[in-house]
Amino acid sequence: SAATLLGEVSVLEGRSLYNLTHRSEILSNVEKCISTRTSSVFDLPFPAQSQIFSVSINPVNSQWLEVGVIVIFTDVTDTRRAEKLRREFVANASHELKTPVTSIRGFAELLGSGIVTEPERVKDYLGRIENESARMDSLISDILRLSSLEEKSKPKNIQRLSLWQVAEEIIRDLQIQAENKGVTLHLEGKEVFVNADRLDMEQLLTNLTENAIK
Repeated sequence: SAATLLGEVSVLEGRSLYNLTHRSEILSNVEKCISTRTSSVFDLPFPAQSQIFSVSINPVNSQWLEVGVIVIFTDVTDTRRAEKLRREFVANASHELKTPVTSIRGFAELLGSGIVTEPERVKDYLGRIENESARMDSLISDILRLSSLEEKSKPKNIQRLSLWQVAEEIIRDLQIQAENKGVTLHLEGKEVFVNADRLDMEQLLTNLTENAIK
């Protein structure tokens, strides 16, 4: 594994670390560990392998080795990608929430001030507040759903589901949203059954359909 990671094809044992890698991050921290006997941990990308490794460098004390260092490489590629996606999602969700909050506040202030009295305009503003509230609710549900998906210890309720039935319910729930966008939702095909968590499938189909409407 070390040979593959460092790009060395010959025998590693007995060779100097300086002959095995030119990565300054590794060499400088090893030198620091030897001179100060302190540990260090840092992330190191390996573009050739499209991977990110957490590198842990620690001093080793033993009777047969006066000054020793152990370097441990841990593949954290998936973890770092998930963290990056999570940060981007939270940033995007926070930005998306500002728009409906601003709209709701603006329409509520207009209605509360008494400036708008025409029944049609009042109805229109109330409808917009309702739509923006639904949008906020959807975003918050996405955030909560993401949080629940990260709870790996939480057991899934796997059951035999009709995708047709789930899709019918999603279309019914999103019908008004589609009409407001001038979109027609149509379900076709045949009934298919899968073994899955119902909430997961509902979320998946809801996201796909909402994205299509938008």
